[in-house]
Amino acid sequence: MTPFRMHPVHGTRRFLSRLGICVSAVVVSSILAGGTAWAPPHGPPTPPKPPTGVTATPGNRNATVAWSEAAFSVYGYYPTGYVATAYVHRSAVATCTTSGLHCTLTGLRNRLTYKVKVRTTFLGRDFVPKESQPSIKVLVTPAS
Repeated sequence: MTPFRMHPVHGTRRFLSRLGICVSAVVVSSILAGGTAWAPPHGPPTPPKPPTGVTATPGNRNATVAWSEAAFSVYGYYPTGYVATAYVHRSAVATCTTSGLHCTLTGLRNRLTYKVKVRTTFLGRDFVPKESQPSIKVLVTPAS
């Protein structure tokens, strides 16, 4: 009994076409040769850039955070909103979410220094909200 042999490209194409899958010979030979899977020429979509120019204005038990609009990346997603988070050490203590360019972090303790990071939110390929990398940290100390 002779083993079944399939031509590396044409046999695979024939097999895939029987399954109703249309694949070019170049893609099949590339995958069979151990090449990477096909991707669009521009690459996969990337998240939007983080906001820039982040500033924080201290208040009494709060801080108003403002930033410049985040730019979408080439072949990427558009920003849908922003999340500002105040941290003490590595613990998040206050968060505000907005689609604008500023928000107020409330419930902060006076005379305590917070690190504030702002992230850009966007909808991913599967339409699930995601976040891009945070902006540069800004230090703020609410005044009494």
